[in-house]
Amino acid sequence: MLKRSFQIRYQLEQMVDASIAVFAFSLALGCRHWLTNWRQDIFSAFDPFWNHAWLYMLLVPLWIFMLDFVGFYQHRIVRSPGTMLRKLLQANVFGIITAFFILYILKIKHIPRILILMYGGWDIIVMWFKVMMIDYLEPFWTKRSNVLFVGKPEDLIEVAVRLKEMPPWKVHILGVLLPASLGEQRSSSELAAHVKKVLEGVPFLGTASALPEVLHAQSVDYVVLNPGREHFDEVQRTIDICETEGVEIWLAAAF
Repeated sequence: MLKRSFQIRYQLEQMVDASIAVFAFSLALGCRHWLTNWRQDIFSAFDPFWNHAWLYMLLVPLWIFMLDFVGFYQHRIVRSPGTMLRKLLQANVFGIITAFFILYILKIKHIPRILILMYGGWDIIVMWFKVMMIDYLEPFWTKRSNVLFVGKPEDLIEVAVRLKEMPPWKVHILGVLLPASLGEQRSSSELAAHVKKVLEGVPFLGTASALPEVLHAQSVDYVVLNPGREHFDEVQRTIDICETEGVEIWLAAAF
């Protein structure tokens, strides 16, 4: 159910971005015709849009694919304006280069290359406006997501840093549960001190053996799991518990 919900959001966002691509292409065509009327001695006349509908059919899917390729449609929780802008620029650069390459291979010379550049520029502007509008309006309809860490603190540092960069209305780190085997080797006070030292500001909630109780006591939206190589045997148990409780789980381990 959780996977299906994410897929629906993902597909809806792609549909919106396809509409934005249509709008950006219309703006690029309008600018190209304006340039023709302004300086006919420099810019040659360009046939109406309907004579080149195939170009639209090429560019829009290509741009959506590039956005997906660079990771633009990652989970909303780990998004930040800076990350989104960087991926947006990457997608447009790759899209422009690919479009130029396709036109070159097909030996199509009557399509103004400046039209492709204008399309990329307008797409960046309109898409960035969409990102900023969502970022501004999202607090009014979005519930803050509560995240629970499960794993070794050293393996969760990168994820913790990224989540702490998010706006406070967007994500809240409830705490961390360490692998159960660590609880057998060290006392709770030692583990708490270790967590405080490695993951500054993240509360220590116990070990993974207490996961069911924590999920019942806390309002947990997501579990980020990174048990480390030496505690890989605990992964399946954690996944089973999260599936039973209906909590989405992210596997952050690099195996």
